[in-house]
Amino acid sequence: MAEAIARNDFCAAQVKKLANLSHGRFYRAKLDDAARLLCCLP
Repeated sequence: MAEAIARNDFCAAQVKKLANLSHGRFYRAKLDDAARLLCCLP
């Protein structure tokens, strides 16, 4: 799924906005069955 993120295909990477967080906008991308990538956007 890292390749999907590299080509801006966020749907295939299963990018999801995390709810109930008060300090910024955090997103989770599922890289594979065991790995997740957490990121925040300004």
